[in-house]
Amino acid sequence: SVRDNYRAGKKKRGGSGLAQQLSKQLFLDSRKLWVRKMHEAAYAIALTRKLGKEGVILQYANRMDYGVRNGGRVKGIPRAARAYYGKTLDELLESKSYSELAVLVGMLKAVGDYNPGSELPQKLERCRLRRNTVLDIWVREGLISSAEAKNSKTQSVKALPTRVGGDYYLDQAG
Repeated sequence: SVRDNYRAGKKKRGGSGLAQQLSKQLFLDSRKLWVRKMHEAAYAIALTRKLGKEGVILQYANRMDYGVRNGGRVKGIPRAARAYYGKTLDELLESKSYSELAVLVGMLKAVGDYNPGSELPQKLERCRLRRNTVLDIWVREGLISSAEAKNSKTQSVKALPTRVGGDYYLDQAG
């Protein structure tokens, strides 16, 4: 962890790019060896050449761990849309649910810090601020209008309540 590295007198270096993180997930183990870092960089270059930046982002988003919800681990943005908002990713896109989409994208940075399912007000506030940052980036990039972002910022970031007991199993069966 960062704290352990700091206590050991090691300076934590900057985070890996998405392609390097994807390479680590797909091809490498978690050992912290310099040889693995070299392989990670080589795989990242190859992945970026093969998939392009958009492809790397898509692959990463579809493999991202969105935590545990309703008794199961949530992997990938399509499952996160269902787990946190009870909607398919297509439903979020078609209905232009920019607030919810921005929350899910914002979670990619740090799921634990930006979790809309949290009961802690300070975590929900961090989630709201991160969502607003994502919306501002989308406006700057021309993906949504200022009015759409402004409207989205007025919406709650709170996810659906978690299901307990039989509800989860019934949902999975249906």
